[in-house]
Amino acid sequence: MTLHFTLQKMTRQSAPATLLAAAEPFERTFGTTFERFVVFPAHQLQELHQPDSDPNSVPENVTIGSRTDERIVADIDVLYRVANSSDVTRQQREEYLDALKRIYSRLPSNPGELCKRADTLCVGIEREGRLLAQEMGWLPPEHSAQPNLKRIPYEGGLVVGLVNLPPAKQYAHCSIVDGAIASGATIISLIEHLRETIPSFSIFSAHSSTEGVRAIARYFHSNGVDVTITVGHVTTGINKKFYAIDPRDTTKLVVGDLGDTISELEE
Repeated sequence: MTLHFTLQKMTRQSAPATLLAAAEPFERTFGTTFERFVVFPAHQLQELHQPDSDPNSVPENVTIGSRTDERIVADIDVLYRVANSSDVTRQQREEYLDALKRIYSRLPSNPGELCKRADTLCVGIEREGRLLAQEMGWLPPEHSAQPNLKRIPYEGGLVVGLVNLPPAKQYAHCSIVDGAIASGATIISLIEHLRETIPSFSIFSAHSSTEGVRAIARYFHSNGVDVTITVGHVTTGINKKFYAIDPRDTTKLVVGDLGDTISELEE
Protein backbone atom coordinates (compact mmCIF):
# COMPACT_ATOMS: atom_id res chain seq x y z
CA MET A 1 0.00 0.00 0.00
CA THR A 2 1.40 3.40 -0.94
CA LEU A 3 1.31 6.07 1.73
CA HIS A 4 0.16 9.55 0.78
CA PHE A 5 1.66 11.63 3.57
CA THR A 6 4.81 12.71 5.34
CA LEU A 7 4.97 12.92 9.11
CA GLN A 8 4.62 16.40 10.53
CA LYS A 9 7.56 16.92 12.91
CA MET A 10 8.16 20.12 14.84
CA THR A 11 10.12 21.56 17.73
CA ARG A 12 8.50 23.14 20.74
CA GLN A 13 9.39 26.57 19.36
CA SER A 14 7.59 25.92 16.07
CA ALA A 15 4.51 24.19 17.52
CA PRO A 16 1.19 26.08 17.33
CA ALA A 17 -0.45 27.34 20.51
CA THR A 18 -3.32 24.85 20.16
CA LEU A 19 -0.90 21.92 20.20
CA LEU A 20 1.00 23.26 23.21
CA ALA A 21 -2.30 23.70 25.02
CA ALA A 22 -3.22 20.08 24.32
CA ALA A 23 0.19 18.94 25.59
CA GLU A 24 0.19 21.01 28.77
CA PRO A 25 -1.95 18.70 30.95
CA PHE A 26 0.30 15.76 30.07
CA GLU A 27 3.43 17.75 30.85
CA ARG A 28 1.93 18.71 34.20
CA THR A 29 0.91 15.14 35.01
CA PHE A 30 4.26 13.62 34.14
CA GLY A 31 6.45 16.52 35.30
CA THR A 32 8.14 17.07 31.97
CA THR A 33 8.41 19.53 29.08
CA PHE A 34 8.30 18.05 25.60
CA GLU A 35 11.07 19.16 23.27
CA ARG A 36 9.61 17.83 20.02
CA PHE A 37 6.29 16.75 18.61
CA VAL A 38 5.12 14.41 15.85
CA VAL A 39 1.58 14.93 14.53
CA PHE A 40 -0.68 12.11 13.33
CA PRO A 41 -3.94 13.56 11.95
CA ALA A 42 -6.97 11.28 12.09
CA HIS A 43 -7.03 10.59 8.34
CA GLN A 44 -3.36 9.57 8.38
CA LEU A 45 -3.88 7.15 11.26
CA GLN A 46 -6.83 5.67 9.40
CA GLU A 47 -4.65 5.12 6.35
CA LEU A 48 -1.95 3.46 8.43
CA HIS A 49 -4.41 1.23 10.29
CA GLN A 50 -6.77 0.05 7.57
CA PRO A 51 -6.27 -3.53 6.34
CA ASP A 52 -5.49 -4.40 2.75
CA SER A 53 -7.97 -7.29 2.95
CA ASP A 54 -8.22 -9.52 6.05
CA PRO A 55 -8.69 -7.22 9.10
CA ASN A 56 -6.92 -9.79 11.32
CA SER A 57 -3.84 -10.26 9.15
CA VAL A 58 -0.44 -9.03 10.31
CA PRO A 59 2.63 -8.16 8.21
CA GLU A 60 5.32 -10.76 7.52
CA ASN A 61 7.87 -9.04 9.76
CA VAL A 62 5.66 -9.55 12.85
CA THR A 63 6.19 -12.60 15.11
CA ILE A 64 3.42 -13.44 17.61
CA GLY A 65 4.50 -15.48 20.63
CA SER A 66 1.05 -16.84 21.55
CA ARG A 67 0.90 -18.72 18.24
CA THR A 68 3.59 -21.09 19.50
CA ASP A 69 3.17 -20.77 23.29
CA GLU A 70 -0.43 -20.82 24.51
CA ARG A 71 0.67 -19.90 28.05
CA ILE A 72 0.97 -16.32 26.84
CA VAL A 73 -2.80 -16.18 26.31
CA ALA A 74 -3.30 -17.02 30.00
CA ASP A 75 -0.90 -14.20 30.90
CA ILE A 76 -2.85 -11.79 28.68
CA ASP A 77 -6.01 -12.86 30.52
CA VAL A 78 -4.38 -11.65 33.76
CA LEU A 79 -3.69 -8.26 32.17
CA TYR A 80 -7.27 -8.14 30.86
CA ARG A 81 -8.77 -8.91 34.25
CA VAL A 82 -6.75 -6.24 36.05
CA ALA A 83 -7.22 -3.65 33.28
CA ASN A 84 -10.98 -3.93 33.62
CA SER A 85 -11.09 -3.93 37.42
CA SER A 86 -12.10 -0.95 39.50
CA ASP A 87 -9.97 0.12 42.48
CA VAL A 88 -6.97 -1.97 41.50
CA THR A 89 -5.08 -3.23 44.56
CA ARG A 90 -1.33 -3.44 44.98
CA GLN A 91 -1.56 -7.24 44.82
CA GLN A 92 -3.31 -6.98 41.45
CA ARG A 93 -0.61 -4.61 40.21
CA GLU A 94 2.04 -7.14 41.25
CA GLU A 95 0.15 -9.93 39.46
CA TYR A 96 -0.03 -7.71 36.39
CA LEU A 97 3.72 -7.02 36.44
CA ASP A 98 4.50 -10.71 36.97
CA ALA A 99 2.33 -11.62 33.97
CA LEU A 100 4.15 -9.05 31.82
CA LYS A 101 7.53 -10.46 32.81
CA ARG A 102 6.36 -13.98 32.00
CA ILE A 103 5.22 -12.85 28.55
CA TYR A 104 8.61 -11.30 27.80
CA SER A 105 10.42 -14.43 29.01
CA ARG A 106 8.26 -16.55 26.68
CA LEU A 107 8.71 -14.52 23.50
CA PRO A 108 10.26 -16.49 20.60
CA SER A 109 13.10 -13.95 20.70
CA ASN A 110 13.93 -11.19 23.15
CA PRO A 111 16.50 -8.40 23.57
CA GLY A 112 18.70 -10.47 25.89
CA GLU A 113 21.39 -11.38 23.37
CA LEU A 114 21.06 -8.14 21.42
CA CYS A 115 21.74 -6.06 24.51
CA LYS A 116 25.07 -7.81 25.05
CA ARG A 117 26.32 -6.24 21.83
CA ALA A 118 28.06 -2.88 22.12
CA ASP A 119 26.84 -1.94 18.62
CA THR A 120 23.18 -2.08 19.75
CA LEU A 121 21.29 0.78 21.37
CA CYS A 122 18.86 -0.66 23.93
CA VAL A 123 15.79 1.51 24.47
CA GLY A 124 13.12 1.24 27.15
CA ILE A 125 10.32 3.74 26.54
CA GLU A 126 9.07 5.53 29.66
CA ARG A 127 7.24 4.45 31.67
CA GLU A 128 6.36 0.78 31.23
CA GLY A 129 8.95 -0.04 28.58
CA ARG A 130 11.77 1.31 30.75
CA LEU A 131 10.47 -0.38 33.89
CA LEU A 132 10.04 -3.74 32.17
CA ALA A 133 13.39 -3.54 30.39
CA GLN A 134 15.06 -2.80 33.72
CA GLU A 135 13.29 -5.72 35.36
CA MET A 136 14.52 -8.02 32.58
CA GLY A 137 18.10 -6.66 32.58
CA TRP A 138 17.82 -5.24 29.06
CA LEU A 139 19.17 -1.71 29.65
CA PRO A 140 22.97 -1.94 29.84
CA PRO A 141 24.14 1.46 31.13
CA GLU A 142 26.88 1.80 28.52
CA HIS A 143 24.52 1.76 25.53
CA SER A 144 20.91 2.31 26.55
CA ALA A 145 18.34 5.10 26.62
CA GLN A 146 15.03 5.78 28.36
CA PRO A 147 13.25 8.41 26.25
CA ASN A 148 9.92 9.80 27.35
CA LEU A 149 7.20 9.73 24.68
CA LYS A 150 3.57 10.45 25.35
CA ARG A 151 0.66 10.34 22.97
CA ILE A 152 -1.71 13.28 23.20
CA PRO A 153 -5.23 13.47 21.71
CA TYR A 154 -5.31 16.32 19.21
CA GLU A 155 -8.00 17.35 16.75
CA GLY A 156 -9.35 13.82 16.40
CA GLY A 157 -5.90 12.30 15.87
CA LEU A 158 -2.76 12.09 17.98
CA VAL A 159 0.34 14.09 18.75
CA VAL A 160 3.36 12.34 20.25
CA GLY A 161 5.42 14.50 22.60
CA LEU A 162 9.11 13.55 22.88
CA VAL A 163 11.77 14.40 25.46
CA ASN A 164 14.98 12.83 26.77
CA LEU A 165 15.80 11.45 23.34
CA PRO A 166 19.23 9.84 22.99
CA PRO A 167 21.85 11.94 21.19
CA ALA A 168 22.59 11.10 17.57
CA LYS A 169 25.17 8.29 17.56
CA GLN A 170 25.96 5.57 15.09
CA TYR A 171 24.78 2.08 16.04
CA ALA A 172 24.34 -1.01 13.89
CA HIS A 173 21.05 -1.91 15.53
CA CYS A 174 18.45 -0.77 18.03
CA SER A 175 16.34 -2.86 20.40
CA ILE A 176 13.12 -1.17 21.59
CA VAL A 177 11.06 -2.47 24.53
CA ASP A 178 7.54 -1.14 24.96
CA GLY A 179 4.77 -2.48 27.14
CA ALA A 180 1.98 -2.50 24.59
CA ILE A 181 1.39 -1.13 21.11
CA ALA A 182 -2.00 0.36 20.27
CA SER A 183 -1.92 2.98 17.50
CA GLY A 184 1.77 2.50 16.68
CA ALA A 185 2.32 6.27 16.78
CA THR A 186 4.79 6.25 19.67
CA ILE A 187 7.08 3.65 18.10
CA ILE A 188 6.92 5.35 14.71
CA SER A 189 7.87 8.69 16.28
CA LEU A 190 10.84 7.18 18.12
CA ILE A 191 12.22 5.34 15.10
CA GLU A 192 11.77 8.44 12.94
CA HIS A 193 14.19 10.20 15.31
CA LEU A 194 16.69 7.34 15.54
CA ARG A 195 16.81 6.19 11.92
CA GLU A 196 19.11 9.04 10.90
CA THR A 197 21.97 7.15 12.58
CA ILE A 198 20.62 3.59 13.05
CA PRO A 199 19.59 1.41 10.08
CA SER A 200 17.93 -1.57 11.80
CA PHE A 201 15.36 -1.97 14.58
CA SER A 202 13.85 -4.79 16.64
CA ILE A 203 10.68 -4.03 18.61
CA PHE A 204 9.48 -6.12 21.55
CA SER A 205 6.09 -5.74 23.21
CA ALA A 206 3.80 -7.83 25.40
CA HIS A 207 0.71 -7.02 23.35
CA SER A 208 -0.27 -5.15 20.22
CA SER A 209 -3.37 -4.33 18.31
CA THR A 210 -3.37 -5.58 14.73
CA GLU A 211 -3.73 -1.95 13.70
CA GLY A 212 -0.59 -0.94 15.60
CA VAL A 213 1.79 -3.48 14.14
CA ARG A 214 0.28 -2.88 10.72
CA ALA A 215 0.93 0.86 11.02
CA ILE A 216 4.57 0.41 12.07
CA ALA A 217 5.35 -2.18 9.42
CA ARG A 218 3.53 -0.28 6.69
CA TYR A 219 5.12 3.08 7.42
CA PHE A 220 8.70 1.85 7.63
CA HIS A 221 8.39 -0.53 4.70
CA SER A 222 7.41 2.46 2.59
CA ASN A 223 10.47 4.33 3.89
CA GLY A 224 12.97 1.49 3.45
CA VAL A 225 13.77 1.02 7.15
CA ASP A 226 14.57 -2.49 8.46
CA VAL A 227 12.09 -3.20 11.27
CA THR A 228 11.08 -6.48 12.92
CA ILE A 229 8.38 -6.76 15.57
CA THR A 230 7.97 -9.47 18.22
CA VAL A 231 4.87 -9.39 20.42
CA GLY A 232 3.34 -11.72 22.94
CA HIS A 233 -0.19 -11.54 21.61
CA VAL A 234 -2.23 -9.59 19.04
CA THR A 235 -5.89 -8.64 19.03
CA THR A 236 -7.88 -6.61 16.51
CA GLY A 237 -9.65 -3.41 17.47
CA ILE A 238 -8.83 0.01 18.91
CA ASN A 239 -11.25 2.61 20.24
CA LYS A 240 -11.51 6.34 19.60
CA LYS A 241 -8.92 6.97 22.31
CA PHE A 242 -6.58 4.55 20.51
CA TYR A 243 -6.58 1.87 23.21
CA ALA A 244 -6.74 -1.81 22.25
CA ILE A 245 -10.23 -3.16 22.91
CA ASP A 246 -11.69 -6.63 23.26
CA PRO A 247 -13.19 -7.52 19.86
CA ARG A 248 -15.87 -9.55 21.68
CA ASP A 249 -16.85 -6.68 24.00
CA THR A 250 -15.70 -3.28 22.78
CA THR A 251 -16.41 -1.69 26.17
CA LYS A 252 -13.48 -3.64 27.63
CA LEU A 253 -9.76 -2.86 27.24
CA VAL A 254 -7.34 -5.69 26.49
CA VAL A 255 -4.41 -4.50 28.62
CA GLY A 256 -5.31 -0.94 29.62
CA ASP A 257 -2.67 1.63 30.54
CA LEU A 258 0.40 -0.35 31.55
CA GLY A 259 2.24 2.68 32.88
CA ASP A 260 -0.59 3.65 35.21
CA THR A 261 -0.96 0.07 36.41
CA ILE A 262 2.65 -0.80 37.26
CA SER A 263 4.39 2.53 37.90
CA GLU A 264 3.08 2.70 41.48
CA LEU A 265 5.12 -0.41 42.26
CA GLU A 266 8.28 1.70 41.95
CA GLU A 267 7.19 4.02 44.75
